[in-house]
Amino acid sequence: ADEDSHPHLCCSVCLSFPEAEVLQCCAGHIVCGGCYERVCHEEKPSCPSCREALDLFKPIRNMLAERSIAMLPIRCPNDECGRMLTRGGLPTHLADECAYRRVGCK
Repeated sequence: ADEDSHPHLCCSVCLSFPEAEVLQCCAGHIVCGGCYERVCHEEKPSCPSCREALDLFKPIRNMLAERSIAMLPIRCPNDECGRMLTRGGLPTHLADECAYRRVGCK
């Protein structure tokens, strides 16, 4: 699954799937954690889509979007592996399971 097939799950700033926390404005526009941090450092933080003011003290997480993104299929980025996983399972696969993961020497 790519961003073109699920645009409603993409960050409204960088247009990519959020990798971790998904935040939203009071109107429901999605922003990834990194972009949200950058927007919050502006003089008057507002939603990039609708320009509604963002409450810096009460960020709104979108758990449904986070879970939906975690269930999307993705191929292991290690070319030799090529295993199909879910986005939510990819970090564990890369850290512990992939036979082609990078391993540091001790």
